[in-house]
Amino acid sequence: MPTMILSFRQFPDRTEIPNTPSGSITVEQGAPTTLDAPAQIVVLNPGKPDTKYDFLFWHTNRILVGTETVTFTAPVDDSSFFATAWYVVEGPGNGGKPVVTTIAFSTDTDEVIAGTPIASVTPSGAWGGPPSTIVSTTTSTDPVVITAKVLIDGFGEFESWLTFRGNVSGGTLTVPAQESTLAIASYGIPQPDPCAGLRATRDGLNPGDFPSQAAFQRALAAANRLLHNCERQHGEPLD
Repeated sequence: MPTMILSFRQFPDRTEIPNTPSGSITVEQGAPTTLDAPAQIVVLNPGKPDTKYDFLFWHTNRILVGTETVTFTAPVDDSSFFATAWYVVEGPGNGGKPVVTTIAFSTDTDEVIAGTPIASVTPSGAWGGPPSTIVSTTTSTDPVVITAKVLIDGFGEFESWLTFRGNVSGGTLTVPAQESTLAIASYGIPQPDPCAGLRATRDGLNPGDFPSQAAFQRALAAANRLLHNCERQHGEPLD
């Protein structure tokens, strides 16, 4: 049976919110599962102001959803998966100019990826280029169009945008001029893994099947080249 790893955490540093449900829960294979998160969690701090956490999104079984109630299908195997409700601490606005703040997120590790998920922006003057994660929406009266990187090395391929304003079409996010929003780009190793067969072939090589140790080493080097080329193509960590 699959195992759901449930937690309620502060975004983006992954600190667990006090007095919230957490733990590993066995769920039925392929069954629909519904989870609810409160819109706000208040943590009492004796002698100090209360800390208020506002709901941001769910990450459930490799999918990001910006609603407090989420229904998803559990895996059909015995794998484990994350079910994390993410929150931000309530506080005053930054009072700055309107911008799109982008963040890259790994659905394999359930955490923020350092660096920018942005490949390009139109108009080009709205973005300072890598490693910036901020896009201005005040440089033109036209919307800004943000294109996500196809992959991030070690974290896999682009999966989807989760945003709270604007429109999404594949890897492209369009946000109106003068608007501010947070946009989260998720990345993950493709499932099923396109490199699994090459990895199995490499791992199945046996020195006893070759006429010499040198022949085995040549075959192993060739198998590693094919595997690593595949892993680079899909943004996977090199094995």
